[in-house]
Amino acid sequence: MGMGKWDVMKKENNSEVLKLIELTRKFVDFAETLLKTGKITQEQYQSMTENKYRFLNDMERKIIISK
Repeated sequence: MGMGKWDVMKKENNSEVLKLIELTRKFVDFAETLLKTGKITQEQYQSMTENKYRFLNDMERKIIISK
């Protein structure tokens, strides 16, 4: 049986995963600022952040489940 995408993450250094989560949050915040200041459209914002939100939600569920 192959490894799932999160099985690979389990093998990563925990601090590296936490850094990735923090960086993703900062990116989403930056994209939100661009949206609020009119530098990007709602469609651009959604395109830029859709996978980021999915990643953050998946990681949050993984952290809750693993506790």
